[in-house]
Formats: sequence, C-alpha cells, structure tokens
Amino acid sequence: MLQPTYAPRRSRGRRRKLRTWPIVVLLAAPLTYLFVWRTPTSAPIGIDSASATIPDMEEERGPTAAAATASVDESPPLPADAPPPPPVARRPPVAESEASPPPPPPPPPPPDDAACAGFEVRPDTDLPMGDLRDHADGAHSLAECCELCEQQRQRHSKSGGTVARNSAAQFWRTSAHFSDGRSVPATGRACVGLTYVRSANECWLKADVDSGPAPQRGLVSAVWKAAAGGTAHGAATAAAVAAAGPPPPPRPEGGGVGGMASPAAVVMTHTRADMLSRCLDQLFAQPLVSHFAVYVSEDGGSAQVRQAAAKFAGVREVLHHPSGGGGKTFDQSGFAKIAKHFRLALDAVLGESTRAHSHAIFIEDDLLLAPDFLLLFASAAPLLRTDPTLWCVSAWHDQGFPHVATDPKRLLRTDYFPGLGWMIGADTWNAELKPKWPTRATTGWDHWMRLSSTSHGRECVVPEVPRSRHKPGKQGNTNVRDNRPFERFAFERNGVDDFGDLSYLKRDAYDAEIRSLFDGAALVRPPSTRGADGAVGWLTNLPAGSHLLPYIREEYQNYAKPLGLWAESPRATHNGTLVLRTANGAAFLLADRRRSPWLPAAERRRPPRGGREVVAAPGASCADACKEGGGRCETPELEWVNDCDALARHFPCEAGCGHQVGSELPAYAHQASLDTHRQCLVSDIAFSKCEAKFAKTTRLCFCLF
Repeated sequence: MLQPTYAPRRSRGRRRKLRTWPIVVLLAAPLTYLFVWRTPTSAPIGIDSASATIPDMEEERGPTAAAATASVDESPPLPADAPPPPPVARRPPVAESEASPPPPPPPPPPPDDAACAGFEVRPDTDLPMGDLRDHADGAHSLAECCELCEQQRQRHSKSGGTVARNSAAQFWRTSAHFSDGRSVPATGRACVGLTYVRSANECWLKADVDSGPAPQRGLVSAVWKAAAGGTAHGAATAAAVAAAGPPPPPRPEGGGVGGMASPAAVVMTHTRADMLSRCLDQLFAQPLVSHFAVYVSEDGGSAQVRQAAAKFAGVREVLHHPSGGGGKTFDQSGFAKIAKHFRLALDAVLGESTRAHSHAIFIEDDLLLAPDFLLLFASAAPLLRTDPTLWCVSAWHDQGFPHVATDPKRLLRTDYFPGLGWMIGADTWNAELKPKWPTRATTGWDHWMRLSSTSHGRECVVPEVPRSRHKPGKQGNTNVRDNRPFERFAFERNGVDDFGDLSYLKRDAYDAEIRSLFDGAALVRPPSTRGADGAVGWLTNLPAGSHLLPYIREEYQNYAKPLGLWAESPRATHNGTLVLRTANGAAFLLADRRRSPWLPAAERRRPPRGGREVVAAPGASCADACKEGGGRCETPELEWVNDCDALARHFPCEAGCGHQVGSELPAYAHQASLDTHRQCLVSDIAFSKCEAKFAKTTRLCFCLF
C-alpha cells in the first residue's frame, strides 16, 4: 500500500496530523490498493485520504484534507475467506458477427505453397477433438498459420518437449519467427494441426495431447500428417516472455468481439506477485479472454512479478514502467506514481504510435473478477460507439449493496467515474485524456476523472450487481488493512449468459424511464436508526412502486449511513439522482434538490434571486468578500459555485481543474509553493464555509445582495 512521506498543512498555517479516516473510505481510492510502498511510519494514505495518520513534513500541498466519515452497517457480508469465483461452466453468447453462419470456405492454397507443404489442406474440415487453442496474435494468411504451427512443432521437438506452461488456462508458449522477419509468440503445445479462420484472421492450433472437448473452428482446416510425440511440460521463465516480439497490427474496425477492433486487458501491478497470479488465473478463466490481448503493466521492477507473469502464456507482454524512489515532495508520492503508471499504461496500449488497440480494460491486481466480467465489457462496448453521452464501462457499482442490487442482468448509467476494472476507447485517450493527463492530481487520478472538465457531462455504464471487488491477500503483502467494507458489497459469483437488449441505456430512453419513476412517487423519510431493524430493514421492506427522498449534499450522510449506502458522498448518481431497487420491486429515489431535473418544483432548490458570483481577495474569506461588496455570505449557497465551469469563468486555471478537500474551496491556487499551483480546486467531499480562508488560494464566493 502506498505510503507517501509528504504531508499537507492546515489552511491557517499550523501543522497538525490528520485524524484517522474510517477504513471504508478506502473504497474511494481504488488505485491506492495497487502497490506496496513501506516507510518507517507505516501509515497508509488512500486516494480519498483513507484511514491514515499522515506525518508532518515541511512541504505544503494546499488546502487541507478535511476529516470525512463513513460507516460500515450491518448488511450481510460476504465470507471474508471466500475463494475467487469459479469460471462460467457454459460458453456465453458471442457477438452477432461471430454467431452468424460461416461463409463458404475459400479454395485450398496452391500445391506449391511452401509454408503449407507439410499439411494436408482440407476445406470444411474441423480438427479432431482435442486441445485446440487460438493464437492470440492471429495470422494474416493461411500460409502464416502454417508457418506458426510448423515453427512451434520444430521448437517443441528441439526443446525435448519442454515449453512454458500456464497452469490456469493450460496454454503453452514459445516464439515463432515468420519469413518476413516478424517474431511473435505462439500458443498451444507441440502443433499437430491447425485451423485458419480467414474471416477473422484467427489461427487455431491443435496440440499433441488432451482428448477432451474443446472449441472447434473449421472454415479452412489443415491437419498435420504425422503427429509429433512427447508431452509438453515445464515452467515459464522471464526469458521466454522477453523472447516474444511486438504484436502485429490490430484487426480492422468492427472485426472483434463487441464490435471492438482489437481490445486489450491490462493488469496493473507493483510488486505483489501473489495478487497478480490470482488475477491472471481469473482473467484467463473468462470464456471471452481469447478475444483480448492481455498485458501486465508493472512499475515496481520486481523479478517475482515478471516470473509470475511468465507462467501465463496468454500474457502478450509485460510492460515495465520505472516509478522512481519515494520522497517528501508530491512528485515522489504514491499519488503521483499511480497517476504516472496509469498514464504510461494507457499510452502503451491505446497510443497511436504504440500498440494502438481500439479499447482497453484496466484491472487492479487485487480485484476479484466475476465469471462474466469480460462479457460485460463486450456487451456494453457498442454503446460507446453509438451513444456520445457515454465514455466508459466499469465493472464496479459504488452503491452495489445486496439490499439494493438485486438484478444481475441490469446495467446502469452513472456520471461518477467508478474505476475498479474499467474500459475506454482509444479515441478518448488520444484525443482527450492524453493531452491533459494530470501530473499533480493530489487526491488521485480517479478524482480527476470525475471532474466535469474531464467527463464533459458523459457517463459510464456499470452493472447493478458488481462484477469486481477488492480482495486483498494475507498480511505481509496486503493492501487493505480491513476488508470488511468490501465484504458489504454484492458480488456476482455465477455470471449471466447474456445481458439482453441494452437499448434502454441510451440517454433518451434511460431518462424517460427515470422520469416515469418520479411520476406519482410517494415522498418518504426513513428512520434514523441503523441495522436490519432500522433504516436498512425499512428500505428492504418498502412495497412495490416509487418512493422519493429529496436531499441536499450536506444532508446526504445523515441518510446514507442508516440506509447502508456509500456514505462519504453521493456516488453512482445520474443527474443528481440515485435509483435503488429492492427485491420487493420498490424503486427508491434519492434526488439532490440542487441537481435532479425530475423533482417537483416544490422540492427543488435553485440559486436565490440577488445571488452573484464574487472573487475574494487572495487569502480572504467569502464572509469578508461578500461584506466588502455590500452583500452577505450564506454557507449553503456556496455550493452553487463548487464547479469547474464556475471557476473557469473567473480564473485562468492554467493547470486545469483539480479535486481537493478543505472548507475554503472552491478556490484558485495562486501560490507557487503549492503542489496544486494554478489549479482551480473543487471538492465532492468537503463543505464550504463562509469564514474559511487560506493564504495561498483565492476563493470563489456566491454572495447575496
């Protein structure tokens, strides 16, 4: 777990230690869990200022990290020692293009094709049942497929039957060298047969052992005349991974699963080989994994991590990104290193000048993955292309608690970036995120992703029942000191065959459904007591129909804690609205009075007449700024300017918009000594106060006249 050694100061200049935050705040810091950096203090800090006592240092970061609270209610937990979910026993539906009848087979290659001279080519012939595995890099022709099979057969023969083994997916890895000079990894044991699927440029290799049922392809088939003897065995080494050359160009647009031309899955890790192995075990158990190029991205320089990755032949490449040493400044902190790692990994797989994949899923190494994890992304991917109001897909739901997450097939929209196993397209990275990726996201890169100046009003698709969940290892290499908050969340252990027609997620259709829930909704007020006999039981037993609870952000925690929801801040919202469904068929609507457009007029809160945005003098409070102009400051009204767009109307924001915590926000960081220098700062955790001020920032106020 990250242990940065720099620390902020209080707004008023006196140094102090932050009080310990409850551990549930760790849920707000998904990427902090990736790595283990140890310092003499051994006090962790999370992206959302998770439970920690931060040592005082001389460097100053900016506005203070206000103490936030969240609780763990009595919702039924999942067993703490529950094993990773088993793979889906059934093969899930494939994309429409893949499920259609195969085209007529092309004629066999000419007899003088040297690459296939050793094969008896028989169109329309499936390979015999056996260990048939796809070659992840594909092939550009039948000749290349024949070359690949022959090279693997010869390498197996020369090595005495010893090639690298992947115990999870039963893949074996060598390196094949084509006549044009390319060098690519080859999967499958000693090759005794192949099938080349011309329509998808897929090369399927048959091994010399195993007789159990396996997937079969037969558009263009070729069978090796004499099977090679011997049995593949042995363990992978780092040298075997290093021997694999760069992958070939991606397939044409629309040629992959879910309409994705060349999707990738990237496992993010630091030094935890055990976590990486568990994550890869689950990933390669996914039915659709053959459609994704799998990478491991590490920034710890760990030989154990490289060795763990080498055991999985399906790993196309290990991406190494040096992180540098720790230190007292922010640039040497955990937050900075995590943001840097993600920037390098994103560009390595999505960058136009690198591997140029069309889409990429980013997976923290300590995540549990549901059996239909990849099916979720493949099913939702077309929405990213057809609905411009969507920009990502995530496996995590911030309000996915068992009493309000009951339908494993239902997907949702949220304007709050979830993380924890998420996917974007290459266009989003290259055109939008890459040019402005933050170098000083002082509460974490994921908070930066949630800013309106980053998302531009677009949303993510998430499952009602989460398909990912943090599950740390045993002590000694753990990233979470207390796993109970994660055990509160629902987790889909069985998977679904398909997610059905997802047209209901299109913006207009989705908004129309929510609007209909507001029509005739009964106003309710839950009890303030906690547990099954209190607010949780009240919510669970609501009758079918719509039930409405309007609130303002300052009140949210008072409702969320007893109701057993994410309590720190309103997450998983859509237009300021949470729609939570119970097993009884009730729809519980929590609607922000300032943001939800569907509230009745009598329940909405709007900016008061006579209100005006006012820039305070550097270091001055809003109380002083309003009074100086002949007006007054009222704390609840400051929320109207807690927004990146509002700040951009008054400040240059040269370093962009950023997230922080402190009662003097929103503000512009004008002092050069701040890590947030020239950022416009907002907060979705802290609450503004009229009297608050910080000498190194300039406040934006909302004054009444």
